[in-house]
This record gives sequence, C-alpha cells and structure tokens, in this order.
Amino acid sequence: MKENPLSKLARSDYYQFLYREYLKGRIKLFQNETDLTNLQIEFLKWLEVFKVIIDDINEGEDFAFKEILNDPLRVQAYIVFKSRKILRKKNKIFNKQDENKQLEERIVFVR
Repeated sequence: MKENPLSKLARSDYYQFLYREYLKGRIKLFQNETDLTNLQIEFLKWLEVFKVIIDDINEGEDFAFKEILNDPLRVQAYIVFKSRKILRKKNKIFNKQDENKQLEERIVFVR
C-alpha cells in the first residue's frame, strides 16, 4: 500500500511538534486561518490521526505500537479499531443512560 504524501509529512516529528504548538495556540500552521484548502484540511486530518496514535502509544493503549506509524495499512487498521472502540464506549454510555431513565420511570414514590 502506497503511503499518502500528506500522511508521511504529518507523521514526522517536525510537523507533529508544530501541530502540538498550534493546538496550544502558540503558532499558526498556515498563513490563512480561514477558508482552508482541501489539501490543508486533509493535512490537518492526518496530523490529528498521528497525534492520536502517538498519544495512544505513549499511554500504552491496547494494540498501539510504534510499528503502526511506519505502515500505512496498520495506520488504516488502527483508525478503524479506534473508531469502533469509541463507538462502543459511546453506545455503552447511551445504553446506561437509557437504563437509568427507564429505572427512574419505574420508581414510584410513596408519601
């Protein structure tokens, strides 16, 4: 699988450092802060993807290993894994809220 040139740039330590500084509000990544081009938007997407993967590796998350960073197929697989994990967590929260609501509806208060 051929690596996207933007993802290759976004993965680099240099651009990851700049992106983190940008998120802290210390620098601007682009001269234009509004009306971003499609390339700029895609680059920001890849910066965030690799930021999340790097953070997961540093935090010891399940299935997050440094080898992922250098393999475009593993990056794609990790994105799918991570998004499914987030969805399962959200569904679990919503299900718990639904259970609590149903329980509240069943409770009858006696004076």
